[in-house]
Amino acid sequence: MNAEKRKSSPSAVVATENQQAAEAGREILLRGGNAVDAACATALALGVVSPDSSGIGGGGFMLLYMAREARFHALDFRERAPLGASPELYTEAARDNPGVSRAGALAVAVPGEVAGLAEALGALGRMKFSAVAEPAIRLARNGFRCSAHLARDIGRTAPLLANDRMLSRHLMGDAGQPPKPDERLQSHALGATLARLGDQPVEVFYRGPLAREIASFVKSRGGLLTVDDFAEYRPLWRDPLRGAYRGHEVVTLPLPASGATLLEMLAMVEADELREMGHNSAACLAHIAEVMRQGFADRAMLGDPAFAPNETSRMLLPGHVNEARARALARERSAPVAKPRGRGTSSLCVVDKDRNIALLTTTINTEFGAKLMVPEWGILLNNSMDDFTVVPGMPNAARLAGGAANDIRGGKRPLSSIAPAILMRGGEPVLCLGGSGGPTIITGVFQTVANVLDFGLDPPSAVAVARIHAQGSPDLVLVESGIPEPTCRVLEEMGYRLRGVPALRMAISAVGLAPDALTGAADPRKGGGVAAA
Repeated sequence: MNAEKRKSSPSAVVATENQQAAEAGREILLRGGNAVDAACATALALGVVSPDSSGIGGGGFMLLYMAREARFHALDFRERAPLGASPELYTEAARDNPGVSRAGALAVAVPGEVAGLAEALGALGRMKFSAVAEPAIRLARNGFRCSAHLARDIGRTAPLLANDRMLSRHLMGDAGQPPKPDERLQSHALGATLARLGDQPVEVFYRGPLAREIASFVKSRGGLLTVDDFAEYRPLWRDPLRGAYRGHEVVTLPLPASGATLLEMLAMVEADELREMGHNSAACLAHIAEVMRQGFADRAMLGDPAFAPNETSRMLLPGHVNEARARALARERSAPVAKPRGRGTSSLCVVDKDRNIALLTTTINTEFGAKLMVPEWGILLNNSMDDFTVVPGMPNAARLAGGAANDIRGGKRPLSSIAPAILMRGGEPVLCLGGSGGPTIITGVFQTVANVLDFGLDPPSAVAVARIHAQGSPDLVLVESGIPEPTCRVLEEMGYRLRGVPALRMAISAVGLAPDALTGAADPRKGGGVAAA
C-alpha cells in the first residue's frame, strides 16, 4: 500500500443514521475506546438526537466480531413482556381499543438497552459506562441540531404526542409547534438521567430509583410494569447464526431477531444469476419480491425460542429452502390490506483500528414508542408489545400478522425484524451492515448484500440505490421513486400491485473492509452520518 493511500484511508469508522451520533462514536475511538465502546456511545447519543427511533426506554441487539480471537458474539437486550402479561388480558383490552399495544401504558415492555450496553462494556469494552455516556450527556445538556427526519416525525405524529402533555411540550414547546430542521433542541432531564447512571447503570436503572419511578408511572397510566420486572431483566448472550452466500460466510443474529429470515432469502436466490437479470430490472425485482414474500411467510412461524420450538435449523435446510423457493416462484397471492408503516429504530456499525466490529440496532419500536415520557427523567418508553401477536389474525403496526409462536406471555421477548450481518471471506470480514425500519430491515439488508456481491456496487452505492419491499401481506410491492417508470410498468403488466414511495422509511448502515481501506456508508433516507478516526 503506497503512502498516499495509507494517509487517505481511515483506520476506524462509525456509520449510522445521524452525523452527531457518529461523531460521538468517533470521539470515543479517539480517546482509546474499541468498537464496543464506540458503539455504546453512538447508541446513547442516538437516544438523544433521534428520540423518535431509540433510547434507553427501549432495547435491541448487538452482533460483535473481536479480531484478535476471531470470535463472534451475539447479545440480546430485547425488551421483554411484563411478568403479568397474558394473551387473554390483551385480547380483552383490544376489544375496546385495537391500538392498545401501539400507544399507552399497556404497549410498554421492560426496557433492555441500559442492561445490554452495560453487559457489552463489561465483557468486551475498555471503558466505563460513564465515559461512553459523556458525548450523549453533552448533546442532551448543550443542545443538538434537529434532523430533517426528526422534524418530519414530530410533525406527522403531533396529534398522538399531544396525548402526553409533557412529551408534547418537550418536543414542541408550549406553543405546540413542531421544530424545523436544524433548530436546536435540548433534553436536560435525559442528560441528567444519563449522568445519574454513572458506572453502576444496572443498579440504578433496574434495582434503584429509576425502576421504581418508571414502574409507578406506567402503573398510574394503566400498565403492567413492576419493580420485579426490572429486577429480573437480564440481557442474554446467544450463539450467532451462520449461513453462506456467493462464497462468503454470513454471520447474523438468531431468534428472537430475524437473521434466519435473512439467511433463508439469500439461500433462495443463491441458485439464480441475479447479475444476468440486470440490477433493479423488472425480472430481478419480481424475483426478489417473491423471495421476500416467502421469507415473511416462514417468519410468521417463529417466536422467542425460550417459549416456542426453534424452527430456524429446519428453515435453513437445503430441502426446505428449495421448497420455499418453489412456493415463491409459484406466486400465490394474498388479499390486499393496508400499507405497511415505517418503524422507530436506529442502527449503527463501528469498525475500530484493530478490525473489531460492533453492529448495534436499538429501538423503541414505532415512532416515539408508546408516546409516553417519564417526565422527570426524560425517558421515552417503547411500545414493543406490538411486536407480539397481540390478537390472532390482527396485524400489528407493521401490518404483519404473526403466528401462535409469537403470542404474548409474561417474560417473553417479541419477535424482532432486526437482522444485521457480517460477511467473511477467507477468514476475514469484508462487509458489515445493519438496518432500521421494522420489516424493511430484512429486505433492506438482503438487497444491500446482493447489491455488493451480485452487482459489484461499493458500500455507499449499495446502500443509497433504490430499493423495493414486499412482505406478502399486504399484497403489494413498495417501490422507491428511484426505480425507473418503464420498469414499474413492466411489473404492473406482470400482475404486481405497486405502491410508489419517495423513500422507504428505513435506513441501512454499512462498512466495507478491504485489506488497505475502510469504507463507511450511511443511508441518505434518514440523513446519515459517517465519522472516520
